[in-house]
This record gives sequence, C-alpha cells and structure tokens, in this order.
Amino acid sequence: MQTSRHPNFVTQRDGSSLANSNCRMASISMGLDYETEGAKTSTGAKMRTYTSDQSGGTDSSDARQAWDNGYSEALTVGDGGTWDDVEGDLTEGRLVHLDVWHVATGGCLSGSGAYGHTIAVVPDLDETGWLVGDPWCTSGYKRLTTSKLRAGAEEWGRRVYGASAQEADWATAGPDLRAAIVRRIVKRFMDLSYPGHIREIPVYDTGGGGQVLYTSTHTQPLGDTMGTPYNLTGEPIGLATTTVPIGLIPTQGGEFYQVPVGTKRNVFAVVTISGGPYDGDTAYLVSIPSGNDETGLLLSQASTYVPSEPSGGDIDARDAEWREWMLAGSPGFDE
Repeated sequence: MQTSRHPNFVTQRDGSSLANSNCRMASISMGLDYETEGAKTSTGAKMRTYTSDQSGGTDSSDARQAWDNGYSEALTVGDGGTWDDVEGDLTEGRLVHLDVWHVATGGCLSGSGAYGHTIAVVPDLDETGWLVGDPWCTSGYKRLTTSKLRAGAEEWGRRVYGASAQEADWATAGPDLRAAIVRRIVKRFMDLSYPGHIREIPVYDTGGGGQVLYTSTHTQPLGDTMGTPYNLTGEPIGLATTTVPIGLIPTQGGEFYQVPVGTKRNVFAVVTISGGPYDGDTAYLVSIPSGNDETGLLLSQASTYVPSEPSGGDIDARDAEWREWMLAGSPGFDE
C-alpha cells in the first residue's frame, strides 16, 4: 500500500529557537504538504508562528490552530483513540501525526529517547514497515514496523492518560474537560523532557488502556504502488469466495479495497501483473459491488481462495450474461 505521492520531508532541526520542541510542528508541515498535494508547504519554525503557544512543547490543539490560522486547513484530532483507529486512518489514505514514546518506537533518537515525540506516518506500508517522517532526523524518511509504532504510541498514551487520571478534576470531568486535561498533561510532559533536555516522566498504573494520541489529514487517493500495469490473460471464470482477507491492488483509479472474510466476489478475468514486487503473479480481476462500477485486482496468493464455476455449466456460454449482470450493478448479489 502506498500513497499517490509522498510529501517532502521536514526536519525540526532547522536552527530556530524552538527547534528542539517543534517535532509536532514539523510533522504537521509534512501533513500539510500531503493534505494539499504540494500546494501548501511549511516548516516547523514557520508553522509554530501560527500558534498562540510560543514556548516549550505543543499538543493537538496547537496543531489544529496552526493549520487553521496559517493555512485555512482543518486537521482531524484522534486523541483517545486506539491503535486500530490509527491503522484505519492510514488504510483509508490519511497521513497520521502520531505521538510516541520515542525510545519505544526507535528511529533518530536524542540521548536515551525518553521523551514524548510526534512523527509523521505516511500511508505507505511494505514488508519492512510504514514510511515515517521522524522530524528529529536531519533528512529523509525511514521505515518502522507496526509493532514499533504501536509500542511507542501506546506507551506514550499510558503515561499521559495515567497522569491525567491523577488530576483532581478527572473523576467528575465530562469528555471536553477530560480532553483539556489530557492536552495539559501532554504539554507538561513535552516541556519536561525533549531532545537535549531529558528528564524523568512519571508512570502511573491507573491510566492508558491502549489509548493513543494523534492527528490526521483528510483521505488522499492511494496510488498505484505495486507497479501494477497488467494484462488480461483469460475469460470470465465465475463467482469466488474468500475465507481470509485478501488485499487488492489499486486500479487505474487509485483505489484500494480489502476483501472481508467470507465475502463473495464476481471474478470475470484472470490477469498477470507486470512490474513491481508482484511481477508475474496471477491475480483475479473482480467487481466491487459498492454502489459504483469500480473494479480491482485480487491477489491470488492466498491458498484458500478457490474460484468456483458459475451455475449453468459452460463458461463461454455465460460470458455475455456475466458481463451484462455486472454492468447492471450486480443485482441480487449477496455480499
């Protein structure tokens, strides 16, 4: 899975007065580039000028304020969600600005890495991990595994939410006040410990629960990542049922799909993939009954994927009927 384009990498280490505390500002600069497809760009230092907080660490409200004030763009705040929410956003084509406990995630660490940090996670996943813009790096994107990102996000969340639960007004607070308490703790911790100024951050056993802190862009089209120009090599072969999730390669339209467990799909051609890591692999061209006429390529690598002949026997005799049925929107098709 990969985006249609990667934003330009932005480092926080630009020599500005708040450089060591501008990880979030540099990360959301990468997100701005992604959100606007390069039409609007920024730096950590410039982005910071659009916030009312001109000292120390920042939180999600500062990020949202900077996008709004400086660029008239709306940032989505996902604080309090889970890692599944993060992965869901990435899968949908959103770039995520993820808060992590840096030593748990790894990457370009300062000293022990025992501080909160914000990184930009691009919706680009291959066998080595997610593409990550760590603003403490001085150049270029790195790959980090799902397990590393999740560990860093959940450890930071455990510390922030654990400390938040110790606040006197937490027990009686409603959702809005609790969100404000969380943001207050994030600022406190990021003021306390950051690159070049590492101090101990307390850990409480009463908080966390898998909650993480992040913001995200809007969805952008996912690009043709696998290098997947393809050639049709066969005729319609009928209905097929998956028993495990199988990933779909993007179509020319740039969309990705995930086939749910046990979902039937109308398979109407066998294809061979040319180029990319799946070069030469067999796949099935399938229709996606989602209220439109989208199609996608279904990888045939899962051994449990077994196409069955359409009822009525002879495939050639049913060729025109299958195509007519699909063009009509697959009426009566049972997902």
